[in-house]
Amino acid sequence: MCRISDRIRPPWPLPEILTFVVRFAPTAPIVPTADLIEKSVKVAAKRSVAARNPVQYGGQPRLGTVVELL
Repeated sequence: MCRISDRIRPPWPLPEILTFVVRFAPTAPIVPTADLIEKSVKVAAKRSVAARNPVQYGGQPRLGTVVELL
């Protein structure tokens, strides 16, 4: 089971707004996120290797996916 930590969850009104907007545009990539490579790869020398990964998704997550995780 996947869950977002309470430390990084958005403040209260944002999940409610996203739940409303997802009805109209579930595939819109409008959710602001931090750089995943910076957060997931701790060694600076390996970040360039991770950035060149052809399987990595480089865009922002879709609104429907974010609401499902919240």
